[in-house]
Amino acid sequence: MLLSRNKCAAIVAALALGSVYAESVLGIDLTVRDSIELTTFSDPSTRNPLAQTKSSPDGTHVAVVTTRGLLASNEIESTLWVFDVLQVKRYVRSDDGMQAPEPRRIAKFVGIPRAAQVDSYGSLITRFQWSTDSGSILFLGENTDGRRQLYRADIAQETARPLTEMSKDIERFNANADTVIYADRAVGSTDRPIGTPINSTATAVTGLPMPSILFSTDSRVSSALQLGVIRYGRSVTVAESGASEGLRLSAMSRLEPTISPDGHAVIVARPVTDIPSSWEAYQTTMPSYLRFQTRAGDPETRSGTRGFWPWQYVLIDLERPVVHPLVDAPGGMVGGYSDSEKAVWSPSGNVVLLTNTYLPLEGVDPQSVRADWKPAPLR
Repeated sequence: MLLSRNKCAAIVAALALGSVYAESVLGIDLTVRDSIELTTFSDPSTRNPLAQTKSSPDGTHVAVVTTRGLLASNEIESTLWVFDVLQVKRYVRSDDGMQAPEPRRIAKFVGIPRAAQVDSYGSLITRFQWSTDSGSILFLGENTDGRRQLYRADIAQETARPLTEMSKDIERFNANADTVIYADRAVGSTDRPIGTPINSTATAVTGLPMPSILFSTDSRVSSALQLGVIRYGRSVTVAESGASEGLRLSAMSRLEPTISPDGHAVIVARPVTDIPSSWEAYQTTMPSYLRFQTRAGDPETRSGTRGFWPWQYVLIDLERPVVHPLVDAPGGMVGGYSDSEKAVWSPSGNVVLLTNTYLPLEGVDPQSVRADWKPAPLR
């Protein structure tokens, strides 16, 4: 059945205002089944009035993700669609007699969601972005284990293939034409085998500080992030000098991996190995036991898995690859300053803007270090 644009708008308004309006204006009886099976927009989010569709870099297409419930199988279905912008413009400007443009289905996931969701309308397809050449879309798809794999969907072929294994749980990613950078949360996973008592690791907490109680060893390990790099279709291991495993990333930082314009370098948030004694001069808004100082007997401090462990901006030279600290200072988030964390490259790739970080203390007269030595607010 084809509906005019006015009729479609009326139905959308009825669904938004509720079943009473729908019954009185449109003569439609909305049921719980209708609510579950209704196709909703996951991206752009229907809960964000300012959300916009993601356009391809060349401006020829837009992509959306929709999700609906499947009562018969007790599953949800999430679909990645691509619209031709020119066809949509022609339809919007035409009379009601023109047939609506059909979107192209690029990927579809059906299953029972197991991963943590931020709201009741969670999708199996999340965090998608266009490739720089507008030929493909990268996205996270939830697998049957509740982990999010990284996929690349080819627009011309209308197919999607995984770029990471099922065992990896991708937290965030970024990409250009030749390089994909991602953060894997599956490192050191401590999921209990089925049948293991939930209190098998219970311990006495009397006398322990609150962070040690809230962020136990298990929770610290399961929240660890590890850097993953795919260059020219092949996985590349990036590790600290002398380290046997891949580079760890800060579990607290919200920084997205940021690739340089030429694709030869990336900036990430790396937990520091040791806290310099000079960092104790920095002011924080945190309690005294969370200041920039190493405490004896504090486990997991140097792995970056403890949420409040300091981190700093580092640059990774992907050609060798090697790691270079960019700022000899901690990020402001660890000190309680919640401004946005961004790394913005100049078009030439010779300059980068870093936000929400302390300034280095090297060369500063200790007598001139004031009590308000802290990051400047982001304007």
